[in-house]
Amino acid sequence: MAEEFGRSFATLPMGQLICGPIIAVAQGQSELCRVYLDYLFELAFREGDPEKGINSVKFKLPRQIVTPEGDTKTVELEVEAPLLSLVPVPAFTMDEATVQFTMEVKDIKTDKSGSASSLDTMAKFSAWGFSSSATSRSRHA
Repeated sequence: MAEEFGRSFATLPMGQLICGPIIAVAQGQSELCRVYLDYLFELAFREGDPEKGINSVKFKLPRQIVTPEGDTKTVELEVEAPLLSLVPVPAFTMDEATVQFTMEVKDIKTDKSGSASSLDTMAKFSAWGFSSSATSRSRHA
């Protein structure tokens, strides 16, 4: 009975069954990287193209300065900062993947209507004082 189970599993593509989910995880990680890079380029560059320049934000920033006389006064500075430096960028990564693999044998069919056959072969060779022979026997039940 155990031998019959072994024959049933021998025809299954075990490599595909086991490696398929692992390859899918790797493809998923690759897709996450692509999405991450697309997001970075859209955020950092105009229309996502580095040739068109960076996306930046201009704003006025009030700052306190000390005058040469020792007084403090507020001045307004104009700042232009890259948008990428102002926005938190989430890292799209996959830390862990769980693959559960379960097999269940639902049916076993055995063909006992087969026939037995055998083949006997003999070959001999002889020349210049040298002789050789080979015998082969094969049986299939």
